[in-house]
Amino acid sequence: MASLFLLSALACGARGSMLNHRHMSNNVADSCKGSACCGMAHYPVSPQTTFRATFDVPGLPTAEVDDSITDFIYFNIFFGGGPKAGLMNQFVPQLMLGQPLCNSTGPPAYEPLWCSTKTYIFGTQYFMEISVDNKTQSHAAAGEVFETVPGETLFTEFALDDDFAWTLTMGVVGDPTRVSVLEVAKPYMGLLEPDTSSWSEAAYDHANVNSCWELYGMRDRAHYPSSGSTSTMVVSRPASATWDWYAGWVEDEVPTCPGAPSSAIDEAHNATTQVVTWVLDFPRAGDARDDPSAALPAGAVARRGDAAAAERRFPMLVPCRIIATARLLRKGSPRSPDARGRAQDGDHQGQPPHHRHLRREPALRSSPRRSRHLCPPMGCPPKLCVTVA
Repeated sequence: MASLFLLSALACGARGSMLNHRHMSNNVADSCKGSACCGMAHYPVSPQTTFRATFDVPGLPTAEVDDSITDFIYFNIFFGGGPKAGLMNQFVPQLMLGQPLCNSTGPPAYEPLWCSTKTYIFGTQYFMEISVDNKTQSHAAAGEVFETVPGETLFTEFALDDDFAWTLTMGVVGDPTRVSVLEVAKPYMGLLEPDTSSWSEAAYDHANVNSCWELYGMRDRAHYPSSGSTSTMVVSRPASATWDWYAGWVEDEVPTCPGAPSSAIDEAHNATTQVVTWVLDFPRAGDARDDPSAALPAGAVARRGDAAAAERRFPMLVPCRIIATARLLRKGSPRSPDARGRAQDGDHQGQPPHHRHLRREPALRSSPRRSRHLCPPMGCPPKLCVTVA
């Protein structure tokens, strides 16, 4: 069972101030940048366009972690338009560790709530910032929060229906009992009505798309996750779409902390589907890896290579990398943490801002064994998967 508790706004405030809007911290600023992001595309949205991703849960840090540590790992989309009072408009289901903004009071105020967790949890989340009387307010809507363990694979999906309402979904692959769902019928959950009231408005006809390891309190290898992870992002569109795929995916947020992971990116697409694979891996003892693309599965095309070669190699399908991980066994069924606690407002820097955390203390976990596969996009026959390593 996860060790998780809630703090009120007063208790959190006594511990320290908010950094980057979604995490509680002590007042010691990070001496280096711990986060890594892969992006960023800017795509039209419609009921016929879907955004999906999978990633494997990395191992917990091996270090004893103080209350400066908070991890967010996610695939997200966020919107840049809207009324002047709308400052941040982010769909961000996420894996969380430490002291994250993890929940919400719900309507009508949608005030953020905070967790303190020593093991991984995940859930859907809609993070919002608005300006009221020239002051920034943070708000959140959230789905159910669940536990997860290193070695499991999480999926995320964003879908817009014909009534222009969004559904955010995040769950554990292969476990229908742990699926977090959040319905978002209006921008800012109606907090900025009448200035904005529908996702059909022109301000929301495009979304920014990327993935991040957003990590706070990193200072050496032991404070990072104890293993890497592979994210597979899939964007699907109708055959009638005429807009161009963005093929220039790069690591657009680069970590500077000692012991940070290396990064390799592979992009491929056909007329209706784009697949972007982002591998974060850690150099091993005696491994002088100058080329992070060595972490990609055999047969992958490095991001800075010729992405079109992937389509030539697999002409009938888009190549993607799915990590098949050995699930760590544990006794008992997963539980949904009952997270309550209140957040404070804060300022954000960087892109995209993540504003929410408390803290954790790590347990030593070994990294599970993993086998890698080349697979077709979601919806294609699984027999087309080819084991490559």
